[in-house]
Amino acid sequence: MTDTAPDNPYFAARKEWNEHYGSYVRSVRIWVAGTVIFFGLFVLAAFIAFYQAGQSGPEVATAAAAVPAKAEPKTPLEAADPNVIRDMLGNWVVAFRSVTPDNLVEKENIDKIFALTTDEQGRKIQDYLSDNHPGERARTVMVKVDVKSVVQESPTRWRVSWNEIDHDRGGRVLKTTKYSAPAFVDVVPAEAGKPHNPIGLRISSFEWKN
Repeated sequence: MTDTAPDNPYFAARKEWNEHYGSYVRSVRIWVAGTVIFFGLFVLAAFIAFYQAGQSGPEVATAAAAVPAKAEPKTPLEAADPNVIRDMLGNWVVAFRSVTPDNLVEKENIDKIFALTTDEQGRKIQDYLSDNHPGERARTVMVKVDVKSVVQESPTRWRVSWNEIDHDRGGRVLKTTKYSAPAFVDVVPAEAGKPHNPIGLRISSFEWKN
């Protein structure tokens, strides 16, 4: 004899309810577990972002500290092109030390000499030219100047090296003498009407020797 439960509507309904409720409970558990995992991942991501932001803070500060301060404006001497100064010094030495019988060239040389000298240095040059007047010297000798180098030794000091070739009035070479001299310079605002000194170069000292 086999025991079987009677075909009871109550048991059948309860069985159906348990099946539906059990499925619902499982769904709720899965949803809760998913929510907990998502929230945990969100908290972890927020912590990592906060940690990285804290680590990058010093880098930002360092980058800000590394920004250079605003540069001071350059002086006229610092702003001047060294190549221009070099050419002007070389031409000035040629004008100062040359001796020519051509009066127009000599006058041009005198203008170049005093356009670049300070008042004090100009007086020294004037004293020298009074004792060694190029017009008087040109009666018997001509001097050609060959500049060999113009080297900057500091912001205000340059060294000029040159040869002076003496010729007689017939063009025959009499002698060649080597010279070297430091030139101390500065640059001031250029004065109008001085075509020989467009940048305002000033020679404050020039002592030559062979």
